[in-house]
Amino acid sequence: MKKLENAAELINNCIRKNKVEKAAFTVTDVEVSSLEMDKGEIKLLKTIHSNEIFLTLIDSGKKGFVQGNDLTEEGVEGLVSSGMEALASAEADDGNEIAEDEGFELFEFGAYEPDNDKLLMRILELKNDIKKEYKFINEIDVSASHERIKTIYNNTNGSDLRQRGGRYMINLRVSASFDGDNTNQTGENVTIDNLDTPFIELGMIRTMLEYLQKEAVKTEITDNFTGKVLLTPAVLWNFICGLIGNYANGYSVRTKTSKWLDKIGEKVVSDKLTITVDSNNKNIVFGEKITYDGYRSEKVTFIDKGVLKSYDMDLYNSRKTGYPVSKNTGGSIVVECGDISVDDMITSIDKGLIVGGFSGGEIGPSGEFSGVAKHSFYVEGGKIIGAVSEVMINGILDEMFNNILEISKETTQNGWVVIPYMLVDKVAVTGK
Repeated sequence: MKKLENAAELINNCIRKNKVEKAAFTVTDVEVSSLEMDKGEIKLLKTIHSNEIFLTLIDSGKKGFVQGNDLTEEGVEGLVSSGMEALASAEADDGNEIAEDEGFELFEFGAYEPDNDKLLMRILELKNDIKKEYKFINEIDVSASHERIKTIYNNTNGSDLRQRGGRYMINLRVSASFDGDNTNQTGENVTIDNLDTPFIELGMIRTMLEYLQKEAVKTEITDNFTGKVLLTPAVLWNFICGLIGNYANGYSVRTKTSKWLDKIGEKVVSDKLTITVDSNNKNIVFGEKITYDGYRSEKVTFIDKGVLKSYDMDLYNSRKTGYPVSKNTGGSIVVECGDISVDDMITSIDKGLIVGGFSGGEIGPSGEFSGVAKHSFYVEGGKIIGAVSEVMINGILDEMFNNILEISKETTQNGWVVIPYMLVDKVAVTGK
């Protein structure tokens, strides 16, 4: 941390020297060491080390923002000089501000020191477990890394927030072959702070392999229908990001393009749905401790039993709209689970899909979505008939989230989100 402390002192001295009215900066030190398996061969990649400075200067309502990676005295002075030039050419805006004084705090968490020997053992174990239990898998690519991060955030109001921690990140990609017919590659990413658990039991890895096995039996959907769709956690996460991003985002509220404008305290989706962002949740690894705006990260509830509780407001949009700042920018989404099993949810589907992936264009400002259902299965009479391809699904996000039938008791816990399965109704399905 000494290197960052010296850089922070240099930056603060330059800010004082230039007599800037307000300033805030983040300086980081990141070290990543990686192990990778490519076509069955383990490769030890060299450790990559990087630094970054993000600097905001504000004076008379004008704002200059610059970033760099040189922590030397010459580098810092050059960066602040560039910031002053950006400040001079900016236009005044009363939305420009820095966070209030958050005082001092050092956050320490995660696995700061890597255990590369055990990490290698777990990678080899994963490869062997997959080959032993899932013989149809014909390609296994695994990469695993340890990331060590140190951060200092300062501002001229007096904030001095710091973090020091580490995490392991696992990336698995697999494909399968059934009678010479190869599947598309699929995968799972997991973040962890210890190596106590075999990798095959982490996140959705085993579930992903089980569903990949089901792709051996194929079927076709030749008609179009509107019916029930079971969203897997990865797909549900994608749609929730679209829901918050289009309807509750600070920008959409400020520009009055949000369909949920002035609806705080009103029911906007099914009462089965509760969405929070909670970096301090016990199942979130290396969650955000300091927000982009310079606040201590807190739990934020966006939707509680269908009722809109808050907008996703950064400091700028908060000042422009008058709504409170959302003191969480880490994306650690937690969706409250239900009390029904995934198997029982499937049994309740008379005609519909299980959607394991979604490939579509950008979700429209009114929530329109349309795309291809990937790694998906046709269900009829409560039974999985077979894997399908070239099937489209489309709808409107808020309408879909108002047609929630069930939410599973099972959740994926991959270290950065906690998401269940969700069964929704009245989704348009287009076959070949």
